[in-house]
Amino acid sequence: FGTKRFEGRITRLEPLRLLAHSWDWDGKDSEVVYELEKRGKDVLLTIQPRLPEDAGLLKGVGGGWATHVGILEDQLKGVKPRPFWSTHEREMKAFEAAARAG
Repeated sequence: FGTKRFEGRITRLEPLRLLAHSWDWDGKDSEVVYELEKRGKDVLLTIQPRLPEDAGLLKGVGGGWATHVGILEDQLKGVKPRPFWSTHEREMKAFEAAARAG
């Protein structure tokens, strides 16, 4: 997304449980919700983006989320994090294939 600047606001905040924020994407509202849920000794992180209908944005953002979450998972497991750009490229191809499939 180059040097694009994003401005947004926090739309919901429930400390230690939920954070939602919005941002403007070329005049269209976008939002993402991060939710934490205790699962025994573990915590489940759920990320729910709401994006405008824009194929390039959906592919890029989807590939980005998958990449960032994978790197976070690696960090939490104490293993060497996967490389960002090659992983992002692979994830973007997966999102393209899924979009073509239906």
